Amino acid sequence: MHYMIALQERPDYGYATAGLGHIAIANKDYPKAISYYEKAAAGLNDYAIQEQLSELYRLNGNAKKADSLLKKIIEGMNNDGKKGDQDQNIGHYADRELAYAYLMENDNEDALKHALVEYNRRPDNIDVNETVAWVYYKMKDFDKALRYIKTALKTNCKNPQLLCHAGLIYAKANQKSLAKSTLQEALKNNPNIDPELKAESENVLRTL
Repeated sequence: MHYMIALQERPDYGYATAGLGHIAIANKDYPKAISYYEKAAAGLNDYAIQEQLSELYRLNGNAKKADSLLKKIIEGMNNDGKKGDQDQNIGHYADRELAYAYLMENDNEDALKHALVEYNRRPDNIDVNETVAWVYYKMKDFDKALRYIKTALKTNCKNPQLLCHAGLIYAKANQKSLAKSTLQEALKNNPNIDPELKAESENVLRTL
């Protein structure tokens, strides 16, 4: 309702359009979600929206289109990152976003490189520690993943994505009791998160 109200006031407001797409994802209506996200991406220079669109193409069975868009996203982020390194007034670095983009491409080595660059800038930031932990999880280095996810949880944040990441890491680190309680906390309200992460978390929880 609120997204529709926003679009009545601003018919081309891309973030409200993407919001409708997010609802379609939750309903597993991927063709409708793609339609919304394509419209939003056409009017916004936002890599997060483009990444979600790439993931939607993959979920809808179009891996070629997903890979093509992902390569463009990574190229754009790298170009922006070079500008940020050359001009300190820009004030934004793309390394954390690049880490997740490379993970989507199954390029774990480049994902780790960028995650650690951002970690060296902000070693106490919980989002950065979550990113590093998740890269190590994908690399199957669960001991290192555990170390960084503990720092990511230090503020007792209840973000369901963070808790899913933590629960999956605990499970692989053979801390099954903690994995179970963390995944239960993450999933208890049926959170609207990445479908693949949600499915993996639900599957692992059933084994605990």
